[in-house]
Amino acid sequence: MLKDVIDTVYCQSDTPAVTEPPAEVRIVAASAKDIPLVLTFIRRLAEYERMSELCVASEETIRQTLFGEDPAAEVIFAYLENEPVGFALFFHNYSTFLAQRGLYLEDLFVIPEARGKRVGYALLSALAQIALDRNCGRLEWAVLKWNQLAIDFYLQLGATPLDGWETYRLTGEPLKRLANAQG
Repeated sequence: MLKDVIDTVYCQSDTPAVTEPPAEVRIVAASAKDIPLVLTFIRRLAEYERMSELCVASEETIRQTLFGEDPAAEVIFAYLENEPVGFALFFHNYSTFLAQRGLYLEDLFVIPEARGKRVGYALLSALAQIALDRNCGRLEWAVLKWNQLAIDFYLQLGATPLDGWETYRLTGEPLKRLANAQG
């Protein structure tokens, strides 16, 4: 089903080019054969977000969590010509108020050389179509406060920030401590 959706998503750039015609962005669903490419994009994203030291993903953990018996998320790639230039990793969440599932975009990354060529737009457009095809009530994501380039892009799409909400996270020892408080 995901393959059917993304096989039909193509995006022509409307940015004028001086010497080249507009580039076509092709969106492709990741498969197990793409595990090294998924890891490459994850590492590039971690570097861009200044969090490389936190990135412990490996080919084996990606194989287990994305392509194992119970996949936790899905990945799509954006290609210009035959070169992978962007990726998006997403999964389903749920809205109690809508009583519908949603699509949560965990990560979107476009290599610097491909920015401004509508690659991010093509990835988000494909995700929007997937969300609609799966009867999702919303598409959500978070953005780092310092990433003004991304924030401006999202605002141009019509996305709205969720004022009044802050993201919280438990990891490592605090997560274990809270889990152990039950017993």
